Amino acid sequence: MTIATIEAAIDSFIHGIATTANYGALEYVELGLRFSGAGVKLDWERAIANFDVSALAGATINSAKLVQDVTVATVEGAADRSGKVKRCTRPADWVESEVTWLNYKAGTTWTDEGGDMDASTPTPVDFTIPTATGTWEITGLAGFVTDALANRAGTVSVILHLVSEGDDDLDRQTRWRSSEYATASERWRLVVDYTPPAGGNRRRLLAAQAVWH
Repeated sequence: MTIATIEAAIDSFIHGIATTANYGALEYVELGLRFSGAGVKLDWERAIANFDVSALAGATINSAKLVQDVTVATVEGAADRSGKVKRCTRPADWVESEVTWLNYKAGTTWTDEGGDMDASTPTPVDFTIPTATGTWEITGLAGFVTDALANRAGTVSVILHLVSEGDDDLDRQTRWRSSEYATASERWRLVVDYTPPAGGNRRRLLAAQAVWH
């Protein structure tokens, strides 16, 4: 077993109420909904990030997971805590300092507000948001890494969203450390278990591993 721990190259969250606001410089990423009586939304966030796995070219991907250090975990009543990880279809286009709910970069709109996502390739990953702070993992992302290596120039680009984003008046929010956070070990990361190839690629992977850690 060989492990690569890869920080987000770029990350942010986008806001379905503050649709023109950019949050790319913040030290945290948020996902969730928050209401103010009678089902009126105050906050509605989706998370977005790119992870560069290109150094794993030629490796066999055994498993992969997202690991977050959660600092806020709020779930009210029987709120639906289920979410999805989907592939962002604009991995090379969206700009961390400019991305919003409406635009993937300044002056250029998403095809669909809230981010352009692929609902089938690779198969989206289900997760449940936490009810307590601490380490949170979303497993089952090996297909995202394999797909990125085969088809996306080695970029795993993801959007995380809640399954239920309707007006049920029940808060559910999660916040975790972003790539801008000062302490590197607490930033969210993609952890990949892989089998290195033989030969030159193996040496390149081992060199990359020293950098990742």
